[in-house]
Amino acid sequence: MKNLLGIIQGRLTAPKGRKAIQFFPSGAGEILNEFYKAKELNLDYVEWIVTSNITNPLMGDFYSCEGIKNLIEDSKVTIDAICLDYLMDMDLIRDTNLIFAKRTLTWIANMANRIGCKLLIIPIYEKNMDFPTIKSLISSVIEDYRVKIAFEFLDVNSYTGMNFISDLTYSDKSSFNNFGIGCCFDIGNNCGKDIIKELDNYYIHDMLFHIHIKEKDINGDTVPLDTGVIGRDGWKDIFTFLRRVDYLGNFTLQVARGEEGKEKEIIKEQLEFIKELI
Repeated sequence: MKNLLGIIQGRLTAPKGRKAIQFFPSGAGEILNEFYKAKELNLDYVEWIVTSNITNPLMGDFYSCEGIKNLIEDSKVTIDAICLDYLMDMDLIRDTNLIFAKRTLTWIANMANRIGCKLLIIPIYEKNMDFPTIKSLISSVIEDYRVKIAFEFLDVNSYTGMNFISDLTYSDKSSFNNFGIGCCFDIGNNCGKDIIKELDNYYIHDMLFHIHIKEKDINGDTVPLDTGVIGRDGWKDIFTFLRRVDYLGNFTLQVARGEEGKEKEIIKEQLEFIKELI
């Protein structure tokens, strides 16, 4: 396998009172620090997130985009993927929400193209999986196809997700195709399922674009790798499978935070665990 390793935004920043496990860093200082800490850890990229409750440079103007490009150039850490967290809980059936989502998705796709990012990740729940709605959402991006789109299915199995993508791409092959639309598979969100079977279902249909790495315990809480329901043997099996099929996508660490103030040390430990398996 020839894979890149990266980290989701926020994991290298101390929460400082922020309760969410996943958040966008506050201000230019925290953003800069994350990229340079990622460089110190020899990570290849940062997966940028766009949340609904904070000003984000990617939602700004071309000047802010140039600032991101300069940060990438100076730190030598790229942005491999952009995760659109703000779409996760939106009721896209409402016309006003759908119009907002389409406008922002198109803008982010243009900004992604400017900073050399080729993958947008859209997390969705089954309640949002209405075919006409999702097709309408991504049509503005597909019409001027510059990025891949990977759906992160948060509460369905791979058969449902695979059929959803197939339905989405079947009727209009000239614009929607399985090489441009696929899956971002979150291993942690699939704890308790047959993870290898789920991965294989996407892989054999050329839909496995990206992988999020995390582990949960029996209560559904994110925990350090090797301490939850997967365990060391489970991780060994997962990476044995990925080597066997020669998975060429990338991995984003979305792991447990641990003790505040020791973010870099915690990520280093998790990286060592993963690098032993790759």
